[in-house]
Amino acid sequence: MKKAKQEILESLQKSDNSKIAFYHQYGGDRYCSETETITIESKNFNIQLELKESIKWNKTGTDYENVGFDVVKLTAIDENGWDYGDNFTDEEILEAINY
Repeated sequence: MKKAKQEILESLQKSDNSKIAFYHQYGGDRYCSETETITIESKNFNIQLELKESIKWNKTGTDYENVGFDVVKLTAIDENGWDYGDNFTDEEILEAINY
């Protein structure tokens, strides 16, 4: 289990996190959130990480501030179909992707 966890965290660390982009559109509500899913293939795992960013728009809807960034779900499936995603804390995941 320790090797699996290490491989998954290293794969998250090496992933190109600059591709994580949340496309917020002002629709009249002050608060909104968007999710983004990234997919990573490592030597032994197919990894999917779903993230959620919550924002608060300014009064004119022209700019916003980040009010939350959360891990929605991590799945890390090995060649036997076992999912190791539940073995990580949100903090471990966010640290690995540098957020």
